[in-house]
Amino acid sequence: MSNNARRNKKKEVLETKPQPKSKFLQTETTPEGEIVQPNLPKFEAKTNSQKKALAALRSGASVVFMIGSAGSGKSMLASYEAASSLKQKKVDKIYLARPNVATGKTIGMLPGTLEEKLEPFFAQTIEHLRKFMGSGFTNYCLRTKTIEMKAIEYLRGTSFENCIVILEESQNFTADDLEMVLTRIGNNCRLILTGDTRQNDLKGNSGLAKTLKLLEDMIELAPDYLDDEDMKELDDNVAIIEFKPEDVVRSGITKSFVKIYYNN
Repeated sequence: MSNNARRNKKKEVLETKPQPKSKFLQTETTPEGEIVQPNLPKFEAKTNSQKKALAALRSGASVVFMIGSAGSGKSMLASYEAASSLKQKKVDKIYLARPNVATGKTIGMLPGTLEEKLEPFFAQTIEHLRKFMGSGFTNYCLRTKTIEMKAIEYLRGTSFENCIVILEESQNFTADDLEMVLTRIGNNCRLILTGDTRQNDLKGNSGLAKTLKLLEDMIELAPDYLDDEDMKELDDNVAIIEFKPEDVVRSGITKSFVKIYYNN
């Protein structure tokens, strides 16, 4: 076979082979023209708190706080919702952001590009996304920045549009950090925040704890500077789900240790 023939043959194979993104996101139609939804990721809620979180996520709330015990599935739920939304074409992009705060002593500066420096911080979330979307497609999304890791210090000035933003370890955001992020919400944007106020690694107060207290006060006091439309926006678009030690699903021994630390 000549070189030209080999090149033409290879081109034919590439053109007929489904590309990762189109294969993952494709929809089908019945003979009557009705759209058939693509297969969606599976997630079976194991606790009442997970059921409440799923309901809040599916309600379309713009901001969902999932707060509480380690090992209760908060990151898994956030990844599930992001993967499902991307697969159904409800969003064009997934952003991953979290504070660059170390637990205990730091190992120092990491080598590599910005993405390579951020990758260790998002390893767990990316693994969850791989469970729901497959390794090949997840890697493709990372290469094409359909899934993009963002350093918190570079978010100012950003307007989030047509996306889901997962904010992990949000107890380590300062109050200024969270104010900045919560004022970036644009059209068709949803923020999912996970965190545990008991695991604050900041030297000062947790911005998450302050934000939750502010929201609690707004609902209780209904200050004059918030009109009826503002209160309706908060009521319709903010959900707070608390996970307790009894909700731990990681393992039996994790649940035991969480209960010990929460009660002492």
